[in-house]
Amino acid sequence: MTCDKEGKALSFSVGNDTEKPLRYAIIPLKDWKQTDVTESEKVLYTTVVASERQLFDFKLPHTENT
Repeated sequence: MTCDKEGKALSFSVGNDTEKPLRYAIIPLKDWKQTDVTESEKVLYTTVVASERQLFDFKLPHTENT
């Protein structure tokens, strides 16, 4: 497992290789506990149409050492 720096840009890809739209719920986890996607959202919902792909850009959050 590799660790990246806080604030580093991250791309996340979701695809659909079926013939029907697929709905996704994107949630971030830290130490296997759900955290916020953005300051105002806990879950990011998206629908990917048939045979398409969507890319999402995020930044790795700042964390405190424990």
